[in-house]
Amino acid sequence: MPVYAGRVPAICTDMLEKFKGQNTPAVAIVVYGNREYDDALLELTDILKANGFVVAAAAAFVAQHSIFPIVAKGRPDQKDKEAIVSFGKQCAKAIAAFSGNEKIKVKGSSPYCKPSAIPLQPSGDSKCDNCGVCAIICPTKAIAKETPRKTDKKRCISCTACISACPQKARDFHGPMYAIAGKAFAGKNSTRKEPEVFFAE
Repeated sequence: MPVYAGRVPAICTDMLEKFKGQNTPAVAIVVYGNREYDDALLELTDILKANGFVVAAAAAFVAQHSIFPIVAKGRPDQKDKEAIVSFGKQCAKAIAAFSGNEKIKVKGSSPYCKPSAIPLQPSGDSKCDNCGVCAIICPTKAIAKETPRKTDKKRCISCTACISACPQKARDFHGPMYAIAGKAFAGKNSTRKEPEVFFAE
Protein backbone atom coordinates (compact mmCIF):
# COMPACT_ATOMS: atom_id res chain seq x y z
CA MET A 1 0.00 0.00 0.00
CA PRO A 2 1.17 3.56 -0.66
CA VAL A 3 1.50 5.94 2.27
CA TYR A 4 -0.13 9.36 2.14
CA ALA A 5 0.31 11.70 5.12
CA GLY A 6 1.33 8.78 7.31
CA ARG A 7 -1.76 6.68 6.59
CA VAL A 8 -3.13 4.12 4.15
CA PRO A 9 -5.32 6.13 1.72
CA ALA A 10 -9.04 5.73 2.33
CA ILE A 11 -9.59 4.50 -1.23
CA CYS A 12 -7.14 1.67 -0.52
CA THR A 13 -8.73 0.68 2.77
CA ASP A 14 -12.04 0.36 0.92
CA MET A 15 -10.39 -1.93 -1.64
CA LEU A 16 -8.85 -4.08 1.10
CA GLU A 17 -12.30 -4.86 2.46
CA LYS A 18 -12.84 -7.10 -0.58
CA PHE A 19 -10.10 -9.47 0.57
CA LYS A 20 -10.96 -11.97 3.30
CA GLY A 21 -8.81 -14.69 4.84
CA GLN A 22 -9.30 -17.60 7.19
CA ASN A 23 -6.21 -17.40 9.37
CA THR A 24 -4.35 -16.96 6.09
CA PRO A 25 -0.70 -15.85 6.31
CA ALA A 26 -0.10 -12.40 4.84
CA VAL A 27 2.76 -9.98 4.32
CA ALA A 28 2.06 -6.27 4.89
CA ILE A 29 4.13 -3.79 2.90
CA VAL A 30 3.91 -0.02 2.68
CA VAL A 31 5.85 2.30 0.39
CA TYR A 32 6.58 5.90 1.35
CA GLY A 33 8.51 8.85 -0.04
CA ASN A 34 11.33 9.11 2.52
CA ARG A 35 9.48 11.42 4.94
CA GLU A 36 8.00 8.85 7.33
CA TYR A 37 5.38 6.14 7.19
CA ASP A 38 3.99 7.06 10.62
CA ASP A 39 1.02 4.74 11.40
CA ALA A 40 0.44 3.31 7.91
CA LEU A 41 2.11 -0.06 8.48
CA LEU A 42 0.31 -0.59 11.78
CA GLU A 43 -2.96 0.41 10.12
CA LEU A 44 -2.37 -2.07 7.29
CA THR A 45 -1.57 -4.93 9.66
CA ASP A 46 -4.67 -4.11 11.72
CA ILE A 47 -6.85 -4.15 8.58
CA LEU A 48 -5.42 -7.51 7.51
CA LYS A 49 -5.99 -9.01 10.95
CA ALA A 50 -9.57 -7.74 11.02
CA ASN A 51 -10.14 -9.36 7.61
CA GLY A 52 -9.05 -12.80 8.79
CA PHE A 53 -5.36 -12.74 7.90
CA VAL A 54 -2.41 -13.51 10.16
CA VAL A 55 0.50 -11.19 9.42
CA ALA A 56 3.73 -13.18 9.21
CA ALA A 57 5.95 -10.32 8.07
CA ALA A 58 5.81 -6.62 7.33
CA ALA A 59 8.01 -3.99 5.76
CA ALA A 60 8.28 -0.32 4.85
CA PHE A 61 10.20 0.51 1.67
CA VAL A 62 11.18 3.87 0.21
CA ALA A 63 10.31 5.11 -3.28
CA GLN A 64 10.72 8.46 -5.00
CA HIS A 65 8.31 10.94 -3.46
CA SER A 66 5.24 11.31 -5.67
CA ILE A 67 4.56 15.01 -5.09
CA PHE A 68 8.15 16.22 -4.64
CA PRO A 69 10.18 13.83 -6.84
CA ILE A 70 13.48 15.49 -5.93
CA VAL A 71 13.13 13.65 -2.58
CA ALA A 72 14.33 10.04 -2.78
CA LYS A 73 14.93 10.55 -6.49
CA GLY A 74 15.73 7.31 -8.29
CA ARG A 75 14.51 5.07 -5.52
CA PRO A 76 14.06 2.19 -5.24
CA ASP A 77 17.72 1.98 -6.28
CA GLN A 78 19.95 -1.09 -6.53
CA LYS A 79 20.50 -1.23 -2.77
CA ASP A 80 16.73 -1.07 -2.20
CA LYS A 81 16.09 -3.78 -4.78
CA GLU A 82 18.58 -6.07 -3.07
CA ALA A 83 16.82 -5.46 0.24
CA ILE A 84 13.45 -6.25 -1.37
CA VAL A 85 14.76 -9.53 -2.80
CA SER A 86 16.27 -10.46 0.56
CA PHE A 87 12.99 -9.66 2.32
CA GLY A 88 11.08 -11.81 -0.15
CA LYS A 89 13.33 -14.79 0.54
CA GLN A 90 12.98 -14.27 4.29
CA CYS A 91 9.19 -14.09 3.91
CA ALA A 92 9.12 -17.40 2.05
CA LYS A 93 10.98 -19.08 4.89
CA ALA A 94 8.88 -17.39 7.56
CA ILE A 95 5.60 -18.43 5.94
CA ALA A 96 6.81 -22.00 5.41
CA ALA A 97 7.53 -22.30 9.13
CA PHE A 98 4.55 -20.22 10.29
CA SER A 99 2.29 -21.84 12.89
CA GLY A 100 -0.21 -19.00 13.15
CA ASN A 101 0.42 -18.45 16.84
CA GLU A 102 3.16 -15.89 16.30
CA LYS A 103 2.56 -12.20 16.87
CA ILE A 104 4.02 -9.32 14.95
CA LYS A 105 4.89 -5.90 16.29
CA VAL A 106 5.44 -3.01 13.88
CA LYS A 107 6.06 0.71 14.27
CA GLY A 108 3.07 2.97 14.71
CA SER A 109 0.59 4.13 17.31
CA SER A 110 -3.13 3.86 17.91
CA PRO A 111 -5.26 5.89 17.57
CA TYR A 112 -3.67 6.57 14.21
CA CYS A 113 -2.48 10.03 13.25
CA LYS A 114 -5.10 12.18 11.57
CA PRO A 115 -4.35 12.44 7.84
CA SER A 116 -3.74 16.01 6.80
CA ALA A 117 -5.25 17.52 3.68
CA ILE A 118 -2.87 17.90 0.74
CA PRO A 119 -3.29 21.44 -0.67
CA LEU A 120 -1.46 20.68 -3.93
CA GLN A 121 -3.12 19.05 -6.94
CA PRO A 122 -1.74 18.51 -10.45
CA SER A 123 -3.39 20.04 -13.49
CA GLY A 124 -2.92 20.06 -17.26
CA ASP A 125 -1.17 22.70 -19.33
CA SER A 126 -1.13 23.79 -22.98
CA LYS A 127 0.51 20.53 -24.10
CA CYS A 128 -2.73 18.68 -23.26
CA ASP A 129 -4.38 17.24 -26.38
CA ASN A 130 -7.52 16.01 -24.58
CA CYS A 131 -6.65 12.33 -25.04
CA GLY A 132 -8.34 11.47 -21.73
CA VAL A 133 -5.74 9.00 -20.44
CA CYS A 134 -5.50 10.91 -17.15
CA ALA A 135 -9.27 10.74 -16.64
CA ILE A 136 -9.28 6.99 -17.24
CA ILE A 137 -6.43 6.25 -14.82
CA CYS A 138 -7.45 8.60 -12.00
CA PRO A 139 -8.51 6.35 -9.07
CA THR A 140 -10.81 8.95 -7.52
CA LYS A 141 -12.43 10.24 -10.74
CA ALA A 142 -11.07 13.72 -10.07
CA ILE A 143 -10.53 14.39 -13.79
CA ALA A 144 -13.42 14.69 -16.24
CA LYS A 145 -12.86 13.41 -19.79
CA GLU A 146 -14.50 16.56 -21.11
CA THR A 147 -12.10 18.89 -19.27
CA PRO A 148 -8.87 16.93 -18.66
CA ARG A 149 -6.78 20.00 -17.88
CA LYS A 150 -8.80 20.61 -14.74
CA THR A 151 -8.71 18.66 -11.46
CA ASP A 152 -11.47 18.35 -8.89
CA LYS A 153 -9.58 19.46 -5.78
CA LYS A 154 -12.10 17.83 -3.45
CA ARG A 155 -11.64 14.40 -5.05
CA CYS A 156 -7.91 14.49 -5.88
CA ILE A 157 -5.57 12.67 -3.46
CA SER A 158 -2.41 13.86 -5.30
CA CYS A 159 -1.34 10.31 -6.12
CA THR A 160 0.24 11.64 -9.37
CA ALA A 161 -0.94 8.67 -11.44
CA CYS A 162 -2.14 11.19 -14.03
CA ILE A 163 1.32 12.76 -14.26
CA SER A 164 2.97 9.40 -14.86
CA ALA A 165 0.36 8.29 -17.41
CA CYS A 166 0.13 11.45 -19.52
CA PRO A 167 1.70 10.72 -22.93
CA GLN A 168 2.15 14.44 -23.62
CA LYS A 169 3.74 15.22 -20.23
CA ALA A 170 1.07 17.86 -19.89
CA ARG A 171 0.07 17.27 -16.27
CA ASP A 172 2.12 18.44 -13.31
CA PHE A 173 2.06 20.62 -10.21
CA HIS A 174 2.21 24.34 -10.95
CA GLY A 175 2.54 27.68 -9.23
CA PRO A 176 4.76 29.42 -6.67
CA MET A 177 3.17 27.57 -3.72
CA TYR A 178 4.40 24.26 -5.13
CA ALA A 179 7.93 25.58 -5.63
CA ILE A 180 8.09 26.99 -2.11
CA ALA A 181 6.60 23.87 -0.52
CA GLY A 182 8.94 21.62 -2.49
CA LYS A 183 12.03 23.46 -1.33
CA ALA A 184 10.91 23.33 2.30
CA PHE A 185 9.93 19.65 2.09
CA ALA A 186 13.23 18.65 0.50
CA GLY A 187 15.14 20.55 3.16
CA LYS A 188 13.46 18.52 5.90
CA ASN A 189 13.22 15.09 4.27
CA SER A 190 16.20 14.46 2.01
CA THR A 191 18.32 12.45 4.48
CA ARG A 192 18.25 8.88 3.17
CA LYS A 193 16.05 6.42 5.04
CA GLU A 194 16.47 2.67 4.71
CA PRO A 195 13.89 -0.12 4.45
CA GLU A 196 12.53 -1.48 7.71
CA VAL A 197 11.35 -5.07 8.06
CA PHE A 198 9.48 -6.94 10.78
CA PHE A 199 8.74 -10.64 11.38
CA ALA A 200 6.26 -12.35 13.65
CA GLU A 201 7.68 -14.15 16.67
